[in-house]
Amino acid sequence: MTLFHRKAAPIVIYSIVWLIAISAFWLADLSGDAMAYSLLVIYLLLPATTLTMSYLIGHDDRWGKMKWVAPVFFGEMYMLAEYFTFSLANMLANETINAPEFTMVLTGMVISLVAMGLGAFVQTRLRREK
Repeated sequence: MTLFHRKAAPIVIYSIVWLIAISAFWLADLSGDAMAYSLLVIYLLLPATTLTMSYLIGHDDRWGKMKWVAPVFFGEMYMLAEYFTFSLANMLANETINAPEFTMVLTGMVISLVAMGLGAFVQTRLRREK
């Protein structure tokens, strides 16, 4: 695997999980199960995937200063997950336009920054032990 592929893997993996999660919302019959989807996907799957991928990015020195763009990406994608599911369904049902919940960007960014910090800390400790 080339350097580019190894470096891009966390973003690609997260994007695939994100697309599957959004597709599942629209392809599954969620009548009565919207709360379960919200808990499992919005509050468990996507944050866990963000934690894992951000940890890998923080642990990987090859990203350099570009690693600090990752929390913005994860924050935006977290907000868009809610916007392209529940918010869009509400807009279609009520023929209105809702503004995105920008506080969700901050939530996704904080999750990402914590995991990146942990990954960088572990990488620094491992390097010092050698």
